[in-house]
Amino acid sequence: MTDDQDLNSLAEPDRAANSEGIDFETVPTTAADVESAGRSCMAIIVILGLIVLVLALWLTLRSFGVGS
Repeated sequence: MTDDQDLNSLAEPDRAANSEGIDFETVPTTAADVESAGRSCMAIIVILGLIVLVLALWLTLRSFGVGS
């Protein structure tokens, strides 16, 4: 394989990954799918925020010697 062939293979999308022949750019996405993804993303962000909050509170309490 030459360098030109390597560059061309990088520029083209990977057709082998789509073995069923589905063009994902033309598959319609419903509003319910988008809403579900948004809710899932929000839940993950909230859980991560709670974890950070608990860790910050724990570090703050430990630095003042509370609970030792």
